[in-house]
Amino acid sequence: MYIHPPSQNEVISNSLRSHGIWEPESTEIVRAGLEEGQTFVDCGAHIGYYSLLASSIVGETGRVIAFEPWKPNHDLLVENIKLNGAKNIVPIMLPLWDSVTTLSIGQGSDNTGDVRVSATEGVLTVLSTTLDLLFSPNTVDFLKIDCQGVDPKILRGGRRLISGSEKIKVLVEDHGGVMDELGLRSVKQIPREQTWFFVKGDV
Repeated sequence: MYIHPPSQNEVISNSLRSHGIWEPESTEIVRAGLEEGQTFVDCGAHIGYYSLLASSIVGETGRVIAFEPWKPNHDLLVENIKLNGAKNIVPIMLPLWDSVTTLSIGQGSDNTGDVRVSATEGVLTVLSTTLDLLFSPNTVDFLKIDCQGVDPKILRGGRRLISGSEKIKVLVEDHGGVMDELGLRSVKQIPREQTWFFVKGDV
């Protein structure tokens, strides 16, 4: 797997370099929560760690949609997809939001995992999209969101998808208290990884 040099990403890439794994508890949730033939949506795919993990589980009959709006990360994501021959991953270089609008994007620190999308500050202007524009209810089995504080915006942009789905799993870093209104119930909190796992339906 291609990773960033230490000077550009002292967190995720260094963990992969040293231990071969990132966020072990969240990794296990994805491993246990996905099945062959399912659809995994990765919001904030970075260089593709979770996308590649999901790709290996869902197989040729499944699909992975990987959103990564920051070009240095997206370029490595694409290279990692090619390196692993993961033909079931579709990379998309767009930010997700609660509406279609013009956003600013920039790296918040020396860490390439700290990419910030906002309506006001950034070094690059991009057009956003929403989960509801791209996915109908009951077409996504597992949704992973890790987007540096704008996760609630993304969740609200997927209100129809989530509320209208009979079954769905959501692994999210910052849910902003919107999960009840989306009909999701909490299954597990992982304080060390600042992550929550929610489900809807009998999954």
